[in-house]
Amino acid sequence: MSARLTLADWFTFASLVCGMLALALALSGMARWSGIALLVSVIADWLDGRIARKLDQSSRFGLYLDSLADICAFGFAPVAIALVLTGVSAPLLVAGALFLAAGAYRLARFQVGTPSGGFEGMPITANGVLFALALLFARPAWYALLFPAMLVACAALMASTFKVSKL
Repeated sequence: MSARLTLADWFTFASLVCGMLALALALSGMARWSGIALLVSVIADWLDGRIARKLDQSSRFGLYLDSLADICAFGFAPVAIALVLTGVSAPLLVAGALFLAAGAYRLARFQVGTPSGGFEGMPITANGVLFALALLFARPAWYALLFPAMLVACAALMASTFKVSKL
């Protein structure tokens, strides 16, 4: 099966690339720019779904592509950014592993079906917003305490079964 890329798919790729850019900027010591890249990734992710529905471009391929981009941009990137900016520690590694596993679990649940009109558990994309806000507004001295707490809290919210309305 060959998949023809749609305009919506290109926005998904943009989200993925912005997630990678966020990590590269953090590696370069540019935490605030990293936060901006995460926000752009969130916007591109939001637009890909809107465009797919508006232009009738929704497809199974697009759904899978979106989930792969989401786990990279809003699952792996926040963990890697936290590790880069605070240093590797056992608590952060455990928090990061929980976070990444919860993100994958949340996306897998989404793949097999969502409640009509909403989501179950916090969407993984929300991590892009939360971590971007932390990078933009928190003092770097707070990162060592803030990031592990955020990772654990977000993991619990993604793995939860509470209902969230679509925006």
